[in-house]
Amino acid sequence: MPLFKRRRRTSDPRRELRLYQALTARLESELTDSLELLHSYYEGRLVHLRGRIIGDDDESRSRSTAQIIGHCAKLGLHAHVSGDPEYAHIKLSVKRTPRPRRRWLYPVFGLLTLLTVLWAGGMHVGIDLLADPGSWLRGLPFALTLLAILGCHELGHYFTAKRYGVAVTPPLFLPFPNPLIGTLGAVIQMRSPVPSRKALFDIGIAGPLSGVVVAIPVILIGLSLSTTIPGPAPEPFLSFSSPALIRIIGEDLWINLPPLYHLLRLLAIGAPRAGEILVLHPVAFAGWLGLFVTALNLVPVGQLDGGHVVYSGLRRLYKPFSYVMVPLILLLAVFWPGWAVWGIVLFFVSRKRPAPLDDITPLPRGRRLAAWGALLLFLLCLTPVPALI
Repeated sequence: MPLFKRRRRTSDPRRELRLYQALTARLESELTDSLELLHSYYEGRLVHLRGRIIGDDDESRSRSTAQIIGHCAKLGLHAHVSGDPEYAHIKLSVKRTPRPRRRWLYPVFGLLTLLTVLWAGGMHVGIDLLADPGSWLRGLPFALTLLAILGCHELGHYFTAKRYGVAVTPPLFLPFPNPLIGTLGAVIQMRSPVPSRKALFDIGIAGPLSGVVVAIPVILIGLSLSTTIPGPAPEPFLSFSSPALIRIIGEDLWINLPPLYHLLRLLAIGAPRAGEILVLHPVAFAGWLGLFVTALNLVPVGQLDGGHVVYSGLRRLYKPFSYVMVPLILLLAVFWPGWAVWGIVLFFVSRKRPAPLDDITPLPRGRRLAAWGALLLFLLCLTPVPALI
């Protein structure tokens, strides 16, 4: 039975003080095997405990931390453990009951997203499906490819979160009637705290890795279907390779290729030749979008995937990245205005850091090395100037 149930804010400080005293006295007696309580206080409607995590090494202290978190959970409390094991900071808050999900949103938004991405796919092959709905099959290659990459990205997060016992919503696809992409991507929501740094890292990295695993063969297939035409291409700008061309009804758009895409291009069709322009097949462009979305998600700040990875694996770099990335993205907006929108998004998501319940047990060495790999993947997928205007 939970010790406390969530109640409305009370103006009776004496009652709150009695509850706080009863709770701390109970925890001090019941957690003697895992916590040496040094002092406690009540502030900001949270109970704060300060003490030493009992244990002689990381493994034993990790078990003690898990016992503290598990015992508090039985009392209806979330215990966030942070700081140093010799003087840990434990913040206790009452568990919140998540609001009921609007289940109808998922199939409705999924269907709408399929339609808008299908329409965008038609535009890439020169067909407006609103005027010629009978040609909808022509839009399928782009639509299915892009949705597969985005879906696998979110499902990577979803199944990894489930494995760690985190309550999480299914992927919610977001329709966007735009002739270029047709969607704003997909999102999931974690509705309970992440238990540990290890879980936070695995959940954060699972999405980008899943998306890239799908995007790489897609790009190779799409490049084999792409064509070349004679003509001069613009000079590369903040890119390793000459730009490629995508064609939408009534308009041509030059896009720069990120390093990973350039490497796959060398593997699939060889180096670009002078006097030739690469015209990307819609499937190849969907793969390009997959790498671009991966780079956006791996920006190492706040609640983004990259923020989770860096916070859990490379803690000392988290604050410097948070301070640098937003101004850097806004600087890139001078060369491509789309970065201004993403810079505003980053400003808000960077203000809240990820916080697992066990924020004191260090990440295993292998995962710390993998965090550096995630930063390398970010750079390989990054296109500083995605489109030439």
